[in-house]
Amino acid sequence: MEYNDITKKLFLPKNEIFIPDGMAYSEAVCEEINGKFVDSFFLYTIIDEEEEAIGPFSKISLDFFSNEVIEYHEYDNYKKVSLKNPYEIETIIKALDDYENIYPIFREIYMRGFCHNEERELLSRLMMSFRVFANSEILDIYYQLFPSSFEFIIDNINC
Repeated sequence: MEYNDITKKLFLPKNEIFIPDGMAYSEAVCEEINGKFVDSFFLYTIIDEEEEAIGPFSKISLDFFSNEVIEYHEYDNYKKVSLKNPYEIETIIKALDDYENIYPIFREIYMRGFCHNEERELLSRLMMSFRVFANSEILDIYYQLFPSSFEFIIDNINC
């Protein structure tokens, strides 16, 4: 499955009710919720062209296989965050492209529950991509909302 196919699941007629107009969504992150593997996203809104956002307003998790919403959670403690990124736009785009190319493979590794030695480099690239396309404030949101996913990545890079 291509990354584009994964993000399109958000906008299936049965799911788009969870995505209000004007909301932006994060990159997908794998999780396991109640024994089901899901692609999770957080929703936020951009308030100043490429400068600031408010969020996360909610988190939506879609089953890998059925595309059903497994979990939807709204947050009351959203905040204003900077979208400023110290990297050049070309570097950010390259990091996003790399993430989108690696993510489908990462899903398989995550579902398996461990990585083979030759896959560590992929996980390292995945983590590096996050650190480039998400500034420190956005990266903190990813860490807070998806702690077990990042623990899995870091533990398997360092195994």
